[in-house]
Amino acid sequence: MSAWNIRALPRSRSRVFWVASVAAAALVLVACTDGDDRRAPCWEVLHEGRASFLLGTMHDEVDADELPQRVWDELDRATVLTTEADVRFILHDEFLEAISLPDGASLSSLVSEEDWQDIVDAFEGMYSAEELERLQPWYLEGALVRTLVPTVDDPIDTTLVNEAIGAEVRLEFLETWQEQVSMLNGIGLDEGLWMLLRTVRDPEGAAAVHLAWADTYREGDVERLTELSFAPEDIEATPHYYEEIVFARNEAWLPVIESQLQQGGALIAVGFMHMLTDRGLVSLLETRGYAVNLVER
Repeated sequence: MSAWNIRALPRSRSRVFWVASVAAAALVLVACTDGDDRRAPCWEVLHEGRASFLLGTMHDEVDADELPQRVWDELDRATVLTTEADVRFILHDEFLEAISLPDGASLSSLVSEEDWQDIVDAFEGMYSAEELERLQPWYLEGALVRTLVPTVDDPIDTTLVNEAIGAEVRLEFLETWQEQVSMLNGIGLDEGLWMLLRTVRDPEGAAAVHLAWADTYREGDVERLTELSFAPEDIEATPHYYEEIVFARNEAWLPVIESQLQQGGALIAVGFMHMLTDRGLVSLLETRGYAVNLVER
């Protein structure tokens, strides 16, 4: 589970743009693909004849160019693009303060001497020991993962925002970046350290997990994505992460998402984990009266 990420501006795509329910409606599950067999976890939503589109995104490991053409066609038709948080205008010092440990806390005091040395060694050339002392472990875990997997040129979330701006599609965000960071800080040091130390101790294993997610995402295999992303051992080790960072946010987002589905013309793009399981957005919408039908493509 890689953490939320602030990125530098990626290169533009072909267009020059900048770049993480109600009854009687129908929700159709789509293994989204196009003529060259590109896939992604996508859902089409129909409400009283008005169509919207749900896209599960992958924040880092898959390039936007790997999405099927259907996604870009839906964006061209959209009246609004809704994503998780607006990360376009973040000041470095403000972000650094947000991802820092509380005053008086230090990372080295929370782990054994051996684990602290392993952390320092893992981040050699990235952060000094003094810098590591002050940073939240969830953030460091994500930063380390990003050194272990191939870098993409155009991350999906930011590229979608970039495309929407160029196409003059209205943007809406489900939360602020400050709220998102605050929630991640709230998972607690125990769970954050578990995530960080697991990656530090087995970087090859951590990379393999993320590469498996990426390959499965490209196949549009929703069932397998669910198995990989909600492994019982991970849920047992980090229950607060799943409850607060995944499931609680799904519930919090529903009023905005449902309002947009009623109007139609929305493209709602959030991390793919938020779409999955019986507590994911797809199932939550179904329980509110949406019919969910698998569409064979």
